[in-house]
Amino acid sequence: MAEKLNDLIVARTEQPAPANADKIPLLDSADAHKFRWLSWSGLVARLSALFEPAGASGAAVTAHVAATDPHPTYTTTAEAAAAAPVQTVAGRTGAVALAAADIGGLGGAATLAVGTAAGTVAAGNHAHSGVYDPAGTASSAVVTHAALLQTHGISAFGATLVDDASAAAARATLGLGTAATLNAGTTASALVQLDAAAKLPAIDGSQLTGLPSGVSVHASLSGLASDDHPQYYNQARGDARYSQTSHSHAGVYEPAGAISTHAATAQAHGISAFGSTLVDDASATAARATLGLGTVATLNVGVAAGNIPQLDGSARLPAVDGSLLTGLATPAPRIVTIPAATGAVNVDLANASRVVVKMTQTGPISAITPQNVPTVCDVRYETTQGAGGPWSLPQSAWAPAVASAYYVYPAGTTVFWWSTTDGGATATLECNAPLSLSLSQANAAGAITVDAAGVSDVVVNLTLTGDISTINRQNIPTNCRIRYETTQGAGGPWVIKDSAWGSGAIVPFYITATTGKTVVTWTTTDGGVTATVEGSVNGAGAIKMPAGRYFDTSVLAVGLSPFAGSAGRIDISRFVPEYDMTVDRLGVYVTTGVAAATGRVVIYGANANNEPDARLFFPADDLNLATSAVFVEHTASFTLKKGVLYYVGFMHGSTATIYGIQGYTLPSLGFSGNVSSSPGSVIRQTVTYPNAPANFGFTASQITASAAPSIKMRAALLVGDAAVQINESPELNDGYAIFYQFTASSSGTAATAYARMLGSFDTINAKFVIWNGSTGAVIATSAPVSVPATAGLVQFTISASIASGTAYRIGVVCDGYCKVYTTAATWELGYEANNYATPATVTSSGGDAAYGIPEFYVKS
Repeated sequence: MAEKLNDLIVARTEQPAPANADKIPLLDSADAHKFRWLSWSGLVARLSALFEPAGASGAAVTAHVAATDPHPTYTTTAEAAAAAPVQTVAGRTGAVALAAADIGGLGGAATLAVGTAAGTVAAGNHAHSGVYDPAGTASSAVVTHAALLQTHGISAFGATLVDDASAAAARATLGLGTAATLNAGTTASALVQLDAAAKLPAIDGSQLTGLPSGVSVHASLSGLASDDHPQYYNQARGDARYSQTSHSHAGVYEPAGAISTHAATAQAHGISAFGSTLVDDASATAARATLGLGTVATLNVGVAAGNIPQLDGSARLPAVDGSLLTGLATPAPRIVTIPAATGAVNVDLANASRVVVKMTQTGPISAITPQNVPTVCDVRYETTQGAGGPWSLPQSAWAPAVASAYYVYPAGTTVFWWSTTDGGATATLECNAPLSLSLSQANAAGAITVDAAGVSDVVVNLTLTGDISTINRQNIPTNCRIRYETTQGAGGPWVIKDSAWGSGAIVPFYITATTGKTVVTWTTTDGGVTATVEGSVNGAGAIKMPAGRYFDTSVLAVGLSPFAGSAGRIDISRFVPEYDMTVDRLGVYVTTGVAAATGRVVIYGANANNEPDARLFFPADDLNLATSAVFVEHTASFTLKKGVLYYVGFMHGSTATIYGIQGYTLPSLGFSGNVSSSPGSVIRQTVTYPNAPANFGFTASQITASAAPSIKMRAALLVGDAAVQINESPELNDGYAIFYQFTASSSGTAATAYARMLGSFDTINAKFVIWNGSTGAVIATSAPVSVPATAGLVQFTISASIASGTAYRIGVVCDGYCKVYTTAATWELGYEANNYATPATVTSSGGDAAYGIPEFYVKS
């Protein structure tokens, strides 16, 4: 066209050409419908690249003209006829000439002529230069248009929304959370919506925490349609509709920059009437209100505080605390099975509030640690002993749980109830402990352990094979009674020592049977801090004798009287010592000897009925009773235990007379009848000498009203010989050590030592020394003591630990000349130079008994 559209506009409006002439705005559907400028110069340049100038076709034009279908993108007449379904036009066939009246829906301009006069349609050559900007250019017109968004009904916020390149960006502009794209429902990935009664719908809550079981929700919105903007032309529709042709813009387009009319045509931007109400909102809050979004639209999906829970892929609620939910039925507890529990055991509670743990022990368990514990939780542990058991499961394995009673069944199943209200920081533990418990321990000796297992009534059966020195009690409840039933094993009688009961126990005198069963009860009301011990009491014992002192079984201090013997007769009486003591001499005093008469001391133990039973002591050597007015004794060691009932007596081989204890000084054994005036005090039977029965074989007929033999026993020294000696040794040089080697007859701590000696000149001092029997090394030295000028027993203070059966060399070192006393006038003792100030090791053997034994001894 020869005439430019701009010229026509200027001619009609008499206005100068606008700055953005030759440009038109377009919405780019390929780029989130952003505004673009289409310029005439740009269009011309593009068309020039596509078409050759007029008259310059050359070979290309010739080929184009010669082509059967040079424009395959356009439909030919033949193609149209073949494809067109229309057979008639306006009811006519053939060459139909349509008048304006034949076409419905035409506007008024359709019948107007083309021209420049009034009432005509303006014609033009479609020149856009000066009217529209070329596509892709960024002229100042863009800035002008951007500043006039209000002319399109778009607010400043709306502009930040409509220029977003994606739905995700638009949601971010609107401030929407991840929940905005999800649907409410009960299917997988949906959001949970409360019903009209504000209740959760019927969904899987097994993963909830703080509940016996839980529920969960999840969802996602469907995407947009593949062609969600049908109001815009795509490339296919545009290619079919656009071509270079002459058309007039007069009355159809407004000049560039004329916006007053344009503002009312929002649909020209692809914005619907509703869209106009959205894009004019001034804030994200207002836009959400326009969209009708609820408060959940700005929240995120998740399990943190303030999040919206989303159902998982199995349409279950996630693992969140549901402890505030109401109206929930109590579901079945979570079941955890541990088929091989040993060592440190971890138990995953999975945030369930009720759990049953079925556990089989296959080894000792040191710790049980619950994991993923909800705030409030109850766990029932059903523990069964596996192969190789019973296995240990100490109470400490449940720390920090506190138990009022604790017990593990060695066979079968033990049930524990573990409860917490603070997520496991603290807990209580209960178990199906029995009301009473019976324990047994064979070969009990030394230190033993008694586990009360939290049970308040316990019976402990012990077979003693040695003295019990320590009782370690475990898991003692506040109120507890333990009944110890002891039976003597081989080598007895054995006892439970007073010290074994513990420092907090009150231990009165009680009797331990040498055969049968002894019952002793230990009772506490404060968990074992203090306790009382009770046992059977039958008779009284003698005081503990100082070492070297003799005593018999008399109860009263009454003089002895002659007691005639009879061949094969055994006479025994009761004796219960109040303290443990060892004797090293046992004998009788012969008042009237009989030629060839002999006898032996015998001691029997007692059974549970306190009757004489097993024989405990019967030496192989006979005592010679042929000489009158002499004391004869067995040199032998025997330990008497505190509280043990013994029957001590004598077996006669003939009719010699010895000293006896008068019957009224002995414990009464009752009368033979109601008219009897003499109580029985001796138990007697006659057998063939020297065949004292291994078991006494008591019968009531053996109780006799008679005197009893006085068996004198010497309280054992720790080491040495206390027999009084009268033979002086030669004079000893100052600084020399004189000593003798003895074997200790009992164990204990040395407190005093004795040596019979005298000083030769003026004032002499001496020290008592204990040396090692093997090496001669010094073990202990006493403080110095003055030695008298006349013969006497000198006492020293010394401290050392003495062990029975161990060899020691004992003696003195003087600072001047002195003498000691021995069993023989010609003697051979250990004698060598030493050091009075600091006694040193001795090297000689320590004497020969054949040449005299000194009166040296050590006592506890």
